[in-house]
Amino acid sequence: MKIVCVSDPHCQLNKIAIPDGDVLVCTGDLTYQGTVQETSKELFELSKHRARFKEIIFVEGNHDWLGQRNPSLMDQMCKDNGIILLRDSGTTIEGIRFYGSPWQPEFGQWAFNLPRGRALREKWALIPDDTQVLLTHSPPMGILDIVERFNHQTCNYDLEHVGCADLNSRIQDLKELQLHVFGHLHLGAGNKKIGNTMFVNASVCTEQYKPTNPIFVYDL
Repeated sequence: MKIVCVSDPHCQLNKIAIPDGDVLVCTGDLTYQGTVQETSKELFELSKHRARFKEIIFVEGNHDWLGQRNPSLMDQMCKDNGIILLRDSGTTIEGIRFYGSPWQPEFGQWAFNLPRGRALREKWALIPDDTQVLLTHSPPMGILDIVERFNHQTCNYDLEHVGCADLNSRIQDLKELQLHVFGHLHLGAGNKKIGNTMFVNASVCTEQYKPTNPIFVYDL
């Protein structure tokens, strides 16, 4: 199964050349503000690729406000566009078990934010032990999760890991996990194999919101 990985297009999906595959996954931040108008337009844009894929899977991100403010409307809009929405839920495609979750450690006032600790642990505990492909918006702590922070003492920017430690802890227990796709932190875009699992920060936008990062395709 050829899985094409996309995340964080931020209303620029029409500018991205998406390669052919079997399953197209988008792990959040399809929009900027998450309005009904933005969401409708971008879901339709995503649905244009249905002819080239067996399935399209979407997991919401912190910019996708409609999913938190009106989840039933988001559910229906995805269904109308032939897109599988995973919100703390899973699906099986040709025997491969997918699971998706939109949450991330809180920062600012964004959608699908939860405080670090118990609240996030409870969400990650819902991930089935036999998951083979995990789709989250948040990266796990220490894996393709860097941001730049200004250091006032040195007057330079330092790189800092800001992913979710509890998500990292949970994935250690997923013995059948082969692929974990996420986004959220544009600077961390890339892929890294650890043990038997391929980790992919699929952010297509750069830190400057230019949709120029390469798209990763994984053969499962």
